[in-house]
Amino acid sequence: MKSKGETEREATNATPEQKHWDRNVEVRMATAAEQEWFDAQLHERPYLGSGHPVGDYLRQIVERGGAGGVALLAWGPACYALKDRDRWVGWDATRRVERLSLVVQNRRFLLLTKRGEEPHFATQVLAAAVRTLPGHWQERFGYRSLLAETCTDPEAYQGTCYKASAWEPVGTSQGYERHRGDFYREHGKPIAPVAAAAPAPLGQGPC
Repeated sequence: MKSKGETEREATNATPEQKHWDRNVEVRMATAAEQEWFDAQLHERPYLGSGHPVGDYLRQIVERGGAGGVALLAWGPACYALKDRDRWVGWDATRRVERLSLVVQNRRFLLLTKRGEEPHFATQVLAAAVRTLPGHWQERFGYRSLLAETCTDPEAYQGTCYKASAWEPVGTSQGYERHRGDFYREHGKPIAPVAAAAPAPLGQGPC
């Protein structure tokens, strides 16, 4: 466990790629001492809960003006296979296996501000987080992410902040989720979630 002083020094000594300021918004990686608090926030607020971190998993905290956290984002491994995504990227099955680790998925995005209090704030936060993601991923896991994806439930959300921050809808899933390492099961939803990707901000060149 790190002390509060150590945590503050880490934030102060962060390199330009480790944080991004945009209208007084700072994006940084959660420290080890903050992970329990981070996961508790996700568990208590969104309808999806905190989820189960697997593989390479990154927690980002967005702060503003020294007022503490205003948003949380969690990133993890991409979906193993999404036909519409793979077609959009130009992958066959072999290429997908070789390069899937370069794609990361936005698993959770939680604003800690009051809903509706600041129009367009979610878009600003998401764009700032995406700009810092490759550097954060490089520092934490030793390689850069080149593409981001997410899935939104069209019955609950329209994905407006993703569209407004230049994410591109690429299609739909078949409505299955991984249940075990080699087994999938249906979501039970009548409409499959929408898959989206954010190409340009995350890297140089194709996947």
